[in-house]
Amino acid sequence: MRIIDNRLEEYPINDIRRLNFISEKTEGFVEKFISNIMVGICVYKLVAPNRLEALYLTDNYYGVVGYDEENYIKKIKDITKNFEKEDEKKFFELLNSCEKENDKVECIARSTKADGRLGWYDIKIVCIGETEKHEKVFLGFVTDVTSLMKEYNALKEIAELREKLSIERQRYRILSETTPALLFEYFPEDDVMVFNYNFSDNHERKIIHNYKEFLEKTPLVHKMHINMFKEALFKACKEPVRDTIEYLSEVSGKGYRWHRTVYTSFMDDNNKILSVIGRIYDVDDEVLEREKQKDLAKIDALTGAYIRQAGYSKIEKSIKEDDISSAYFIMLDLDNFKMVNDTKGHSYGDTVLKRFSQKAIELIDEKGFVTRYGGDEFILFAKNIEADYIDDILKKLHWFMQLISEEIEVEVDFSEGIIQLGDKSLERIFEDADKEMYKRKNIKKTENTKVEK
Repeated sequence: MRIIDNRLEEYPINDIRRLNFISEKTEGFVEKFISNIMVGICVYKLVAPNRLEALYLTDNYYGVVGYDEENYIKKIKDITKNFEKEDEKKFFELLNSCEKENDKVECIARSTKADGRLGWYDIKIVCIGETEKHEKVFLGFVTDVTSLMKEYNALKEIAELREKLSIERQRYRILSETTPALLFEYFPEDDVMVFNYNFSDNHERKIIHNYKEFLEKTPLVHKMHINMFKEALFKACKEPVRDTIEYLSEVSGKGYRWHRTVYTSFMDDNNKILSVIGRIYDVDDEVLEREKQKDLAKIDALTGAYIRQAGYSKIEKSIKEDDISSAYFIMLDLDNFKMVNDTKGHSYGDTVLKRFSQKAIELIDEKGFVTRYGGDEFILFAKNIEADYIDDILKKLHWFMQLISEEIEVEVDFSEGIIQLGDKSLERIFEDADKEMYKRKNIKKTENTKVEK
């Protein structure tokens, strides 16, 4: 064994020249050092922006990444093949950011081991040069940190749960003290409802006896939701329930508005339901905004009208829930639209469709809505209007199409089939409107033929 030379002290502790005075064979010393540390050492080359090939791997490398040499050797042409996709993407972004020698990067990446388990690896990389083909070459150090990451994630999850619990406690306390709401408690055995108003200008306490009878005589809940409301309340009187419902109600005294009721059954030690308690919130603005966002997903991108299925569903819902004695269904089909596409091109055709649809939407305003039923077919649905109102809209729409015709120098218009809703099925309404529309279209063709002659 060699005696360590005193000249060792001439060099800093991290100076590699110290090895010359520690071992007679520096190279052999380094090999022993490498083979006895639990770190996978490797040399990679970047053969493509997203493919890494191994040029050198230490014996320890295989154990660190969870493989034996025989199985892993198949992967050396694509080292990151078993990485989780998002980690692989992040890893290559770091590698490609290295522009010169000695640039260093480090990341934590997940990769699947031979036994199928997911491992976490701390990868430290330093750029050491490039090949003759200008492929970047990296020296890498890979450490298995799976156990550390599991412990870290577990602690992180606990911390997040604690924080969430603390936030929820604070939120509950603040809500209970400050949220404007109508508090209630219903006693099923006595059929008594107690309301407590928790508003800045109203802290009234109201007791209603014979509440079931009250619901029948005083329908504060909209007729289309009353059955759902009763079913929810009385189910909570029979079995333990903790739930939330939304419905239209006049309970806030501002006409029918959307309300949310959060309620729960309250039991005694024998699991007998003593009461149902809860809060009623006015959520009209929230629900309307939510419905607006849902509607946006149902809009045809080109024309701004509802897509076919969405429009059909809205019409179907309206027929089921509303008074449709003064509602109208109008089928619209553009005349001579093919000529626009053939002579002017599809971009002109798209412009005509868009302008026609948006004008129809503007004219119908809040009285109804427009649906794009097919390529150049539309449906206008309106309610709570008179026949004169529809006639006025269609006249303005025909006049608008004349302006477009003059602009594009192609005669384009539309034919309509108007049906006033009654007790017909939606399928029958469609059929009748379609027949009426084609009848008008054929009349136009006949008139145009006579003019040409």
